Amino acid sequence: MEIKGGIDPAGAHERLGAAIKTLRDCKTKHPDSVTILLLRRETLTEGLLKRMQQSENEITQWFALEDILNSGQVQSDFIRVFLWER
Repeated sequence: MEIKGGIDPAGAHERLGAAIKTLRDCKTKHPDSVTILLLRRETLTEGLLKRMQQSENEITQWFALEDILNSGQVQSDFIRVFLWER
């Protein structure tokens, strides 16, 4: 697991690019690995979502931190990823 973060929405694209590079390297070395991207909801611009969609081979699943904190269903979905339940 690698964590990249920040509170500056303007830097979200740069952090996403770095995260995607790391996730791509992981998937190349371990094709069956599960990669998770965590981000803040306020960074989800149209451009960021588009870039994430273009990188769907590298990102197994993504979550907004606020959703994990505020939604029981999202918390369950997040935990299921770690339990290998699909």
